[in-house]
Amino acid sequence: MSRLARTMLIGIAAAVAVLAFAVGLVYVNIMGGFDDLLNGDAPKETDAEVVAAREPASVALRTSGQSLAKQTELSTGGRLIAAGELHPPCDIGQHNWKIDDPYDLLCDLSRVAVIGSPSVAAFRDQMVVLDATLVADGWEPSSRWGLQRILADYWDERGGFSSSYTVDDLPSASYSRWSGDELRELSVQWATVGSDAGAITYYEDSLSLAWAEGSETTIPAVLSEIPAEGYAVVLSESVTYFEE
Repeated sequence: MSRLARTMLIGIAAAVAVLAFAVGLVYVNIMGGFDDLLNGDAPKETDAEVVAAREPASVALRTSGQSLAKQTELSTGGRLIAAGELHPPCDIGQHNWKIDDPYDLLCDLSRVAVIGSPSVAAFRDQMVVLDATLVADGWEPSSRWGLQRILADYWDERGGFSSSYTVDDLPSASYSRWSGDELRELSVQWATVGSDAGAITYYEDSLSLAWAEGSETTIPAVLSEIPAEGYAVVLSESVTYFEE
């Protein structure tokens, strides 16, 4: 074989190698990077370690939820109607050229409580008291969506209970705090006797509710128990119990 032919073959082989390397890099990028390509089997919601991680989170949220409900009763002059656990489906991480989540599986758990208050006329004053109570208990409002901002930017601007704007038209307020090395998040929203299920949760099939005395109930039944002239505070405290 002539020197020219050998040179041409070497050049062709080099070009093929470069092309194969480039295609490989594109494939790895589509798969989310080398870490995800070599990661092996991703965890599943039914795995023993995932299931085991849920129980201590459930116990902690139940204890915290009882305290939050009591604080809200005192702030609003209301009573606990129902409470329960919300376990939405775990989020499966995406790993492709467009999205590369930092996890393969992310599982959240929430404790929901519905506290009915007899009169919407006192709503604003009661929410000011509730905000102060939450802050004193270590909850930090988000910069935009704490109760004080919700009241000023939405309730006051739209005329409050003197107009057709009702409490379930308000966006939810949000707070967070650390419990040890665990970040807890709290959503505060509202419902009336005429609200739909979304005023409590959009994951209706994932919520197990019980009346204050302990027997099982449903979202429509709970909504029907809100005082006709009043409203309900819907608390939802959440924690991530598994992320890998």
